[in-house]
Amino acid sequence: MENIKITSAEDFKRENRKVYQLPSGKSVLIRKLKPTDFVEFVTEAEKFKELSKVELLQQAAENPAVFDFGVRAAEVIICKGVLEPKVSIAKSFHDVADDEIHISDLNDEDLESLITGILQFSGVEV
Repeated sequence: MENIKITSAEDFKRENRKVYQLPSGKSVLIRKLKPTDFVEFVTEAEKFKELSKVELLQQAAENPAVFDFGVRAAEVIICKGVLEPKVSIAKSFHDVADDEIHISDLNDEDLESLITGILQFSGVEV
């Protein structure tokens, strides 16, 4: 029987996680998203694939369904992609645990950078 070395948990973590620095200077631990993390919104995303950011924002302003899709997609990416500190999407920032942050605690620049960083780390073309 061939002598096969078992991959350590540390090796798995090193390959699938990394510290990501936000524009504000703060850092978070992110992980690569799996295809199953995208199941919730991948079909809807196809509709918007060819739109530029400006066109997408314009459609979101005109159509609440497009806006809601964008919010849901961002929440899935952030909540599943950030390991530390955990990010909550609770209705109120008062409802988060002591070791969590609320999604509203991230400024717009950090939020956009974080979404892009998680997607790129996961191998998704942005």
